[in-house]
Amino acid sequence: MNNDCNTNIPFSDTIRPRNLNAVTVSPSEIEVSWSPPVDMDSVIEYVLYYHSADASHTKTHILDPLVTKYKLTGLIPDTLYRIELTAISSLDEERSFIQERTHEFSNNTYFYCFVSMVKL
Repeated sequence: MNNDCNTNIPFSDTIRPRNLNAVTVSPSEIEVSWSPPVDMDSVIEYVLYYHSADASHTKTHILDPLVTKYKLTGLIPDTLYRIELTAISSLDEERSFIQERTHEFSNNTYFYCFVSMVKL
């Protein structure tokens, strides 16, 4: 009797988003990117959830399954964020997460010029 595993059983790939990455682009913005899962045809939608370390700032976004990049805006400067990306299929959901800190705000970060035109 042969006790070897049956190698004819189909292998089901995961729907977990791969290579989740976060890059702070300003004191109030983080760009999140990822590679689609191997079985991306099964993904119905992504749920992007993020919150500050103290949970005072939380948001959730529902994203199309073809999206692989999203910019988080309106963030608090110099704050650690936990970012979770969940791929949803009709049978399962799988999550990846990462943490990223926004830059500290300084007066040298942005320069704004306001011009006022007054008719005399």
